[in-house]
Amino acid sequence: MQKRLSKQVKGSKRRNRTKHKISKTQKKIRNTRTDFCHKSSRTIVDKALFKVAPNYTSQECADCGHTQPENRKSQEIFSCLRCGNTGNADENAAKVIKNRAIDLILDSGTELSKRGVLLDSGRGAHMSRSQDLVSSCARAKKRPKRRKKLLA
Repeated sequence: MQKRLSKQVKGSKRRNRTKHKISKTQKKIRNTRTDFCHKSSRTIVDKALFKVAPNYTSQECADCGHTQPENRKSQEIFSCLRCGNTGNADENAAKVIKNRAIDLILDSGTELSKRGVLLDSGRGAHMSRSQDLVSSCARAKKRPKRRKKLLA
């Protein structure tokens, strides 16, 4: 259609009709992509998502687990008073949430499996990523408290 448009006379009715057809096709493509993205994200939210308690994640140290309001120096800076871990506060909070999610999987893996959170039905995967995560978490549980280094 775009090749045809390039050969038509500017300002003609046929050119305007061709432009209209191209815009309809583009709109259909855009709607198909939007629909796919929405359905994919909805599937992830319904099956691969579970809630982690967000309480005090901005004040808890991702390395040692020490929680104190003074650990959060400002909106941007996190500095643990116990172990001296410093960095971006948002990144530290994300690590804390990740650690809590791993602990939740380790503590209640069977409940999450019943809900389908730990199951992966992707194409060509002989072992799902969630099973791989659970097996690596199980290995980490056998070791001393070095989980954060293994999965960081």
